Amino acid sequence: MIRDYQRHNRVYESEIGFPIECEAISKIISGGDFLNVRAFENKIVFEADYLMGVIDFDTKEEIYRIESKSYFDVPKSVDNDVAYMIAHGRPAAINLTNGQIIWDINNEELILGASTSSIYCYDGKGNRNILISRSKKTGEISWENASIEGSIGDMAFENDSLMLLSSAKLYRIDITNGCVKWSLTVDELSKKKEKRIESVRLLINLGPLIDGVQYLSVTNGPLCAVNILTGEIIWESRFEIPTFPHNIFYHDSTLIFDYFQGFGKENCYFIVAADSGKLLFRSEEMISPKGSAFPIITNGYVVGGNEEYLSFFDIEKKSFTYRYKQPNKAKIFNFIQPYKNKFIAWNAKEKEIYWFKTK
Repeated sequence: MIRDYQRHNRVYESEIGFPIECEAISKIISGGDFLNVRAFENKIVFEADYLMGVIDFDTKEEIYRIESKSYFDVPKSVDNDVAYMIAHGRPAAINLTNGQIIWDINNEELILGASTSSIYCYDGKGNRNILISRSKKTGEISWENASIEGSIGDMAFENDSLMLLSSAKLYRIDITNGCVKWSLTVDELSKKKEKRIESVRLLINLGPLIDGVQYLSVTNGPLCAVNILTGEIIWESRFEIPTFPHNIFYHDSTLIFDYFQGFGKENCYFIVAADSGKLLFRSEEMISPKGSAFPIITNGYVVGGNEEYLSFFDIEKKSFTYRYKQPNKAKIFNFIQPYKNKFIAWNAKEKEIYWFKTK
């Protein structure tokens, strides 16, 4: 289970360790061309465009599936077996135990994120600068904000603050009424004017929001810490890396990150002090022979890799303690989902779910 979803910090509770072994491979038949998967406690939710279903993590048995003429997306939030997701092409609350719709919205909106009491959407017709807050209980609109510059992107939550990233600015928004408290441009977040990397969509990369501090990076620029109450930049640090800090985690008063690698193969982990940005450690070993996609933190490890390669980095020992290669060059380790002492990975194109456990 992900512990810090609302704070944009991919830290999961689990008991996974090593060595690991692949127990089984499940093939998802029917649906669209690509598979997407998320795990919530003991339930796995999968979607393949016009198909969604739920699998029991313990038994590996499919509980049910639903097919539609409109598309599905994986849940952005699950509370007490109620999933908030796109179902049949529109925002909905679904009972995960039986697939019954509790409420849905007859409007073309896409869900970006969720706080404790609300989901946050944007207009699915292309107006991606209109942010809409809806009640989790009823789906009714709480407020709208049409003043966002650029395309709405990632978000993080803490107390009454919503930190919103767009393609133009970083915003702090009051979640009670949708009012913008302050905003910062890319140039304001970096003392140097940054040259945009052509293959990178966003100029700002959102990291975790921890105890009133938003951590983020700027394309081809620094790692920053911002006081969310005032918008003041607390510190910014630059590192000798090809691009910019990408996957950023908060762990025990430190930040751990890799860097954006595009289609490259080299990548390593950095550890810096969260209160100053001071570099504490840089791994000499690479994360995997094919770099790093979307690692996670769980059970004291950074677990990540890419395609058929996976590694376990022991945070306390600051060393790689286990490496694994899946046979047949299966492209599955872009992202994993842990639960207890096991985890799943998946091949989106082949629509296969791989089941792993700690030996």
